[in-house]
Amino acid sequence: MATAAETKKEGEKGDEVGFEPPIVIVPKVHQPPSASTPKQLPSIIKYRGLMDFDGFYKMMVKWFKMRKFDFNELLYKDKPPELELEWLARRKATSYIRQRIHVYFHFWDIKDVEVVKNGEKKKMLDGRVIITFSISLEFDYGSLYTGMPTKWSTSEFKRRLLTIFTKYIIKQDLDFLYADPLYYEMLALASATKDFLNMGAAGHAYG
Repeated sequence: MATAAETKKEGEKGDEVGFEPPIVIVPKVHQPPSASTPKQLPSIIKYRGLMDFDGFYKMMVKWFKMRKFDFNELLYKDKPPELELEWLARRKATSYIRQRIHVYFHFWDIKDVEVVKNGEKKKMLDGRVIITFSISLEFDYGSLYTGMPTKWSTSEFKRRLLTIFTKYIIKQDLDFLYADPLYYEMLALASATKDFLNMGAAGHAYG
């Protein structure tokens, strides 16, 4: 049986690369000429104060599920009084394209506190947080499910051709059909986050 190194070497000689990860593109969202304000990527929220994190987590999961996103936690790094989290939500747009919303949290000076809300004691977080929302499009992702290479990932030439095709030839179509709608969904999520922080906790934005 050939080793992984030998297999890779043989693949290089025959232009066969086997399984490759999907191509991910962070789009520059289309901006109509008539627009007065350019779209901003990513969207960032800065907040200081109390936060019902359990309630917020449930709100986010529900938001993604209602829009048919698969939700995964990529990072949980807890080093008190600092905390970092990364969440990735992905949704099938076609058999070839997936839309992705990425959420990154960075907390500082956090501590657990207990407050009385509606006559009941409730555990919350107190501290500062920056929440960053961004989007991307993922192409040729089918091999992640089947474990087998797709037709675009079986050679270096095909892989390069696919990259050129998605980044340049059909880029404008991708922006209009998949990136723009995803951008506005991301803004809706950021807006829901602001609403939750304002309604569910005592706090404010900070510069």
